[in-house]
Amino acid sequence: MKPDNRKIASAMERAARHFQTGAYDQASTFCKKILDSNPRHTGALGLLGLVSAIHGKLPAAIDLFRRAIRIEPENTVLNKNLARALVTEGRYEEGLKYYSRVATLLPENSEAYYDIACTYLKMGDADKAELHFNCALSINHNNVNARVNLGGLLRMQGRHPEAIKHYELALKMSPTLREALTGLGLALQETGNLVTARKVLDRATNLYPEDADAHFNKALCHLINADYERGWTEYEWRWKRPGKQPRNFNHPIWRGEPLGNRTILIYAEQGIGDEIMFSSCLPDIQAQARHVIIDCEPRLAPLFSRSFPRATIHGRYQNTTDTRIDHGVRIDMQSPAGSLPLYLRKTTSDFPNTGSYLVADPHTRAGWEKRLNMPGKGLKIGISWKGGGTPLTNSTRSIELKCWHEILKQERVHFINLQHGESRREADDIKNQTGVTIHSFPEIDPLIELDNFAALISAMDLVISIDNSTVHLAGALGVPVWLLLPVVPDWRWTMAGDRTPWYSSVRMFRKQQGQKWEDLLITVSEELAALLRTAQSVND
Repeated sequence: MKPDNRKIASAMERAARHFQTGAYDQASTFCKKILDSNPRHTGALGLLGLVSAIHGKLPAAIDLFRRAIRIEPENTVLNKNLARALVTEGRYEEGLKYYSRVATLLPENSEAYYDIACTYLKMGDADKAELHFNCALSINHNNVNARVNLGGLLRMQGRHPEAIKHYELALKMSPTLREALTGLGLALQETGNLVTARKVLDRATNLYPEDADAHFNKALCHLINADYERGWTEYEWRWKRPGKQPRNFNHPIWRGEPLGNRTILIYAEQGIGDEIMFSSCLPDIQAQARHVIIDCEPRLAPLFSRSFPRATIHGRYQNTTDTRIDHGVRIDMQSPAGSLPLYLRKTTSDFPNTGSYLVADPHTRAGWEKRLNMPGKGLKIGISWKGGGTPLTNSTRSIELKCWHEILKQERVHFINLQHGESRREADDIKNQTGVTIHSFPEIDPLIELDNFAALISAMDLVISIDNSTVHLAGALGVPVWLLLPVVPDWRWTMAGDRTPWYSSVRMFRKQQGQKWEDLLITVSEELAALLRTAQSVND
């Protein structure tokens, strides 16, 4: 070996050692010295690319990997590193090109197909992701990461038996694998196997006491079983989950102590339905504190201002960086809305049995009542049939409108479309097929005009709906609600009973194991027929 080549080889060895020990700046220095002598040294280009990627300099990393690949186009390590950098930057199609090149060069390499599957998963293409996870497993059935990720994909699609199988196989190979334990626990919880789910999640938290996902999944197990004291304690782990961050307003956090003569800021978290549900705790807080400032979704601000007139309402979108409160009020304490039940709802008896706590605009409500009475006499029943947004929630929280036939054929009823999003076409299709009119009001967008929507809901005699934010709004307004639930519902509705402590006006209809939605809707239609007979006898 020539002296210059020996120097370069020695420098490359030192660069690699520095990289392996985390001394990235030193590794970078040696790589640059090598490239000064030999600009085409692919080892130095590749290692410098990795250092750039670690430092978050993805464009520089991508450029370095490309330079190296132009010299060694079939180097699978370089192609994989370039693909990873592109995918990290969100350039999925480009990343797939290089991951696919690795799979072509190494057709028997399970990891190559696993990388492709993970990229398709990030792109939201579940079918191609599943295909490539299975390709990876066909090459190496012991690819534990492929099993766990395929399990997660299948769980999100509502294919729980398949998901559980893959999680269990992963745990046979790696009995203490964190992701497999937390995933299996959640899948078991979502199928209603709460006892086994808790055992699995207890094992996960014993092995990994700081695993926020395992603790949060335990919270769901406790809460769905109405074990509120343990459930809310574990629920606090939500802030330590990946991608979750509390909105720190730089005030002491309220931990249940008497508020006395102090002012407390309650700030929003999660979705509209959660904000409405947790706001049921606000009267308790108002009864304790000198003053309450409520930071809420802008769409809720008019409704909250009317419903909590003694509070200061600050309507804005949830933002972890903008924590200014410009009301000239000294704030003593703060609390996220979802932490209030930890101190105020420890048992079922802690829930107040109040009919309503939100107040719709009376003038707007009167306008809706006048408009709804125009078609003539009959109960005004609002319906909503879709919710969620993922394949899992679509399968458990959506019922096609055509399945509502037994309900919609009832006479002496005016059905009102309370479904948000694109729904009028479905209502029109029902009218064309059955002659039943579902009155739609396209001029009101429930996702935007929430105060107007609340007034419309408050004019209903009854709301029949799957689990979505409409149920929370109607329940908080004290409007009678018939809630249609899957076999294993969201944690807040628990696993048994037809009443919920969250809303006294909500009655729950639960789908039984093996039952179709159509079967449950027949039961609901029979209850509706009985209600209509009672209403008719009263009117007579």
